Amino acid sequence: IAVNNKQIKEVIDDSIAVNNKQIKEVIDDSIAVNNKQIKEVIDDSIASNNDVLKKDLRLEFGEIIENQINPQFEAIDNRFEDMDKRFDRLEKRMDTHENRTVRDRGDLTVCVKKGDKKINKLSKLLHRKKILSDSELKQLENYKVYTG
Repeated sequence: IAVNNKQIKEVIDDSIAVNNKQIKEVIDDSIAVNNKQIKEVIDDSIASNNDVLKKDLRLEFGEIIENQINPQFEAIDNRFEDMDKRFDRLEKRMDTHENRTVRDRGDLTVCVKKGDKKINKLSKLLHRKKILSDSELKQLENYKVYTG
């Protein structure tokens, strides 16, 4: 009986070892398959979430551009338009001022020419009447402001 018990125990132990080995192989294969399936599900989920995130980001960026950046550019455009208007007004004022300055210079030139003519006539008259000498006449002629 002891021999039979020993043989039965060896058969049972061998059978348990084989069964444990087979169970371990089945569990390992099952875990590998499950891991592969879980990885595929996670990868699909990540890809799907990435697409959703990309769409959400595009929408967010679109809203930021529309609501925050575009108004800033519009404000800058308006400021440039205001500056253009101010420059136009300044140019008109400067044109008016330049025109007045040119006109005033022309008036001044006419006055100086008239003054030169009067001094010429007066000095020649005084020279003819022998009130001014030749050297004094030359000296007065050298005082001419306008020589044109």
